[in-house]
Amino acid sequence: MNLDTPISHLRVSASVGTHQDPDIFEILPLSLGIHVEGGEMSVIIPRNTAIPTKKEEQFMTCADNQSVALIQVFEGERARTVNNNLLGKFELTGIPPAARGIPKLTISFDVDANGILNVSAEDQTTGNKNNITIINDKGRLSTEEIERMLREAKFFKDKHEQHKRRVEAKNDLENYGYSMRNKIKNDNNFTFNLTYSDKRKFENATELANEWLETNQDSEEDQFKNKMRELENICNPIIAQMYSGSSTGPKIDEVD
Repeated sequence: MNLDTPISHLRVSASVGTHQDPDIFEILPLSLGIHVEGGEMSVIIPRNTAIPTKKEEQFMTCADNQSVALIQVFEGERARTVNNNLLGKFELTGIPPAARGIPKLTISFDVDANGILNVSAEDQTTGNKNNITIINDKGRLSTEEIERMLREAKFFKDKHEQHKRRVEAKNDLENYGYSMRNKIKNDNNFTFNLTYSDKRKFENATELANEWLETNQDSEEDQFKNKMRELENICNPIIAQMYSGSSTGPKIDEVD
């Protein structure tokens, strides 16, 4: 297992709690978040949030049998963590073996009135936890560096949005292809009623899509969307037919 395996960008749910002293008006100058799959910055607490504050979100693993998640904490306004400021990192270990997306991890950010940040990660299945504390003046950016980062974020806003859409399109295709692959492999109820030709068509489509993804991670948004449409046009009609009640048992089909 690669210890640098990040957690998935996908969020299952989010819960937010904020505790604020009415006499304190300090705010966060930059957004705080973590590195997720694809090098994206997933913001947990946005800039200009009043402190003290505490927020948490749930994430999923991004690889089968992933036993370790590397939690990398960043501050900044850019879409990719490589353009933001790394504050610290730690590992959450002992995640039980499971298909990707099954283990759920709760990531919590707690900023106190002095700007001290505590980040914790917990595996919901085992209760395993780990955390890091980042003091206000350790590794943080200066006022001049913050102003520069905000100017850059404004300048690159269009590229930021373009990158975000591209990552979302890639992730949509990856997750759909993965779910279709699992369906044909693990859903016996579904495969029992498939004709031989439909089963082959379904398998080939998902395999080709996953193979294409492995070698085309840097493709553009429209390319990911086109591949998604191609896969949906093959898989969705077969799924719809199976669940429409039109098939009541296994069929014998000619071998192609």
